[in-house]
Amino acid sequence: MGTYTGGSIPFSEHLARLAQKSEAPVTVVDAFKHTKTKKYDGKTWIDPENAQLEADFVQLKQMAEESCLQITDQEIWFELVGGFDQKNRVKGVGDLSEEMKPLKPIYQSRRKSTSDISEIERLRAENEVMKARLDKIELTVAKQIRMMCGGNLPTPRDPDDGMRGSGNGCVA
Repeated sequence: MGTYTGGSIPFSEHLARLAQKSEAPVTVVDAFKHTKTKKYDGKTWIDPENAQLEADFVQLKQMAEESCLQITDQEIWFELVGGFDQKNRVKGVGDLSEEMKPLKPIYQSRRKSTSDISEIERLRAENEVMKARLDKIELTVAKQIRMMCGGNLPTPRDPDDGMRGSGNGCVA
């Protein structure tokens, strides 16, 4: 999990101090990044594994927001690191694990959210394939229309003209 650079200050205190300094809400990951980077710069990670955890969190949070899932940052983090370890701790959040204890019973039902996110990813990939196929079909149809009209493009039809697409639609 990497080295904690917060000194003797508890993780929850770092979270509170960051919240005081910041005008925007501070997330668990903001405090994690603060305590796991050199000189609290938020950029130079002490352990590359921590950088990957932060990137994974950002990706999961974005997917949850796009999917309109009602899930908190703490729940995303809890799920990302695998919940509680054998000693009833949550990786990367120090004493904040105590605040996450109520998530323990929820954790089992949240597994569905992770599988939902995986399903959404699969459906997005499938959607992209279908879009590519549709684009190819549209190009083929446009090519065939040009051939049928002797290289001339069809005239655009005004849906309000009352003629409902009469005529061959080819520009002479």
